[in-house]
Amino acid sequence: MIPNQDPESSTTSEPRLSVVLGLPFHRTTMDETLDACEDYMNSDGSHYLVTPNVDITRLASKDAKLRRILFAADRIICDGLPLVWLSSRQKTPLPERVAGSDLTPKLLERCAQAGKSVYFFGSDEATLEKVGAVLNERHPELKIAGWSSPPLAPVEDWDNERHVEEIRAAAPDLLLVAFGCPKQEYWIDTYQKRCGVPLAMGIGASLDFIAGKQVRAPRLLQIIGLEWFWRMASAPRRLAGRYAADFEFLFSNGGKTHPAGSQVLFLPESKVQRPADRGCDRVTDCAAVVQPSADLLAMLAERWRAANAAGDGMRLKNVSLPVARQLERFGWHELMTPAGPATISPIPANI
Repeated sequence: MIPNQDPESSTTSEPRLSVVLGLPFHRTTMDETLDACEDYMNSDGSHYLVTPNVDITRLASKDAKLRRILFAADRIICDGLPLVWLSSRQKTPLPERVAGSDLTPKLLERCAQAGKSVYFFGSDEATLEKVGAVLNERHPELKIAGWSSPPLAPVEDWDNERHVEEIRAAAPDLLLVAFGCPKQEYWIDTYQKRCGVPLAMGIGASLDFIAGKQVRAPRLLQIIGLEWFWRMASAPRRLAGRYAADFEFLFSNGGKTHPAGSQVLFLPESKVQRPADRGCDRVTDCAAVVQPSADLLAMLAERWRAANAAGDGMRLKNVSLPVARQLERFGWHELMTPAGPATISPIPANI
């Protein structure tokens, strides 16, 4: 099961995308993100927001399941300053970094003001109790619908049916899941809709910051992109290997990020019947494009999201070798299946 957009259940208009290091991000600010979250909590259906940083972007480049979950999220928010810097090569860069550890307390403040309730799932019992005490002092009007801390064990060993029922019974407007990536994304992907929660978000270590177990880097270090150094210095054994892998990924692929180049104004798209079932595939003809560009990647990501939201698949045809290599570099070929002539058959326009 993949979290996806439901055009029938949301009044929130979606910002355009920019693609950085193989992952699409919405061009949005902190205030716009908070407004979107409030709209989601006021709407029907289940919505899901992700905040990938460089580490999550790296993991997604190697993990097809995580990549698909991130692609399908209602909002893909950039929580990595190096990613924002790389996007500046494009005609329409990302406006700013929206850090998940900043977004979480601001979102809780919005919930308090709007009378919305929140449920915390993850972390440990001592941290959750401390978070509850801190939030009761900061925002006494905030409705905490409940919290629970699963055991230190694989997700499949948890009593997930009980957790789902507890969350459903609490009926929160917001579900904050704190397991770290990709564990929290996998859990939300599988169980969020069954919980009946309007908005869910994976928040990593944000509860540790609220509880005071971890301290955010000074503002200056955040601005100049050295927050990672502050965090690594606080837990070198746990984080040194992760940041080394992130830097290798960043420097290996950062130079391959394509500037906007010539804007792709139009690529023909058609619908075809899938032979195995009654669903449809949306086929994009890439014959007019020889070289990959940021514009092309953003257009393909937007088309994939539209197809996924409608329950359709996406296929590409007449893909040049340079474009195919770029798609394969970050695993997009697994999302956008090549379409050969034998797989395409016209269907009525009204299907």
